[in-house]
Amino acid sequence: MHTIIKRALWGVLIGGGISLLGAGVAQAADTSGEDGLLSGTQAILDVEAPVTVAGNAISVLGDSHSDDADTQAPAAAPAPAPAASTSGDDGAAAGAQAIVTVEVPVTVSGNAVSVAGDSHSNGAETSSGGSSEPAPEASTSGDDSVAGGTQGVISVDAPVTVSGNAISVLGDSESTDASAGTTGDDTSGDHTAAMTSGDDSVTGGTQVVAPVDVPVTVGDNAISVIGDSESTDATTGTTGNGSGDTAGTTNGDDSLLGGTQVIAPLDLPVTVGGNAISVLGDSESTDASTGATENGNGGDHTAASTSGDDSVAGGTQVTAPIDIPVTVGGNAISVIGDSQSTNATTGTGGGSNGGEAVTGGSDSILGGTQVLLPISLPITVGGNAISVIGDSETTSPSTPGNSGDPTDPTDPVDPTDPVDPTDPGTPTDPSTPIDPAIPSTPVTPASSGDPVTVTAMPASTGTAVALAATGGGVTPWAAGLGLLMLLGGLLLARRRATIG
Repeated sequence: MHTIIKRALWGVLIGGGISLLGAGVAQAADTSGEDGLLSGTQAILDVEAPVTVAGNAISVLGDSHSDDADTQAPAAAPAPAPAASTSGDDGAAAGAQAIVTVEVPVTVSGNAVSVAGDSHSNGAETSSGGSSEPAPEASTSGDDSVAGGTQGVISVDAPVTVSGNAISVLGDSESTDASAGTTGDDTSGDHTAAMTSGDDSVTGGTQVVAPVDVPVTVGDNAISVIGDSESTDATTGTTGNGSGDTAGTTNGDDSLLGGTQVIAPLDLPVTVGGNAISVLGDSESTDASTGATENGNGGDHTAASTSGDDSVAGGTQVTAPIDIPVTVGGNAISVIGDSQSTNATTGTGGGSNGGEAVTGGSDSILGGTQVLLPISLPITVGGNAISVIGDSETTSPSTPGNSGDPTDPTDPVDPTDPVDPTDPGTPTDPSTPIDPAIPSTPVTPASSGDPVTVTAMPASTGTAVALAATGGGVTPWAAGLGLLMLLGGLLLARRRATIG
């Protein structure tokens, strides 16, 4: 009997769960929290991690060989879900939403890896990753609310491409004519365009837009621990443009701390290609070509618009695009052995174009304030030959890019004239020493019971000893000065006696 009841309850639970799941799934993320408390809030999480591993030769004992490996580009992401829309009108902390998109395409192909033996990779080609369709705009509203209509749009793209590398622990490593495709342009800006409103609210309509792009390309590197490393005709494709439009629009008219937004796109393209690295043996890199990191669309992906008319500290925004393209290509590094880099070409890394921001704060208090902080740090390291024990040689490195006109040297400052030393002061005459006082005779303690007898002692005993006179004799004017001082003392004593 108990078994039948248990199975019946399990059936009801499973059937109810399926019914609720079917009713809860919808194509559009649409919610409302009007006139509610902490309602209308939603979180949308989209995580994509396509991983491609093809054309790799891996050996523990023996030789590894990879020839003409071709990796197709990952298929484009499916069509995005409809736009996320929420409302928190006339609510308290309602209508808030968080949209988090994470894309991590990883491609590993055309690599030859060997532990004991030779590694050889020839003609490896990796296609660029496909671009996904832009996601629709996110929209939320927090009119006439308290902390309503707040949203956070965070997009993280980290395409990683590893192709055409020859890695060996014991043996020789050789990589020839490897080609790593470009990392496709990211369209994160389109799917992070956000719009929110906080009219007539308190801290309503606030949003944070933070797209993060970290494209990493590692191609045609020859790495060996014991043996020779050789990289020939390495070609590493360019790292595509960073995030696209991340324009954020918010409104905080007639509000308190409403319509505030922070837009902080972060682009970190890293390209490492055409490097020959050896611990014991010779390292050689020939005709390495590392593509340029293209300019980031700073003006497009950080264009922001906000309004704080007739508000208090409303419509404030901070736009801080950060671009740090790093390119390392055509380097030959050896610990024990010779290092040689020949005809290395490293493209320049373009910085951000800056950002256009528009804000309004008419008839407001501390409204419409904005801070623009574009930061660009292009770093290029190419055509270097580094050796600890052995010879280092680099031939005809080419790193394009204008260094700018040098500044004219400034005129040296004339030294100041030395200050004249001050005259020493006149030393003062030494004063006459005072005669030492004659010590008194101590009183003998009386015995217990006997009366104490006080005996008068003379003022001085023996012959007074005077100090030896120094200098000349006493002059008449000194005697007159002494008489005047004595007379003054007598007059002062008489005056005190009269007053007393």
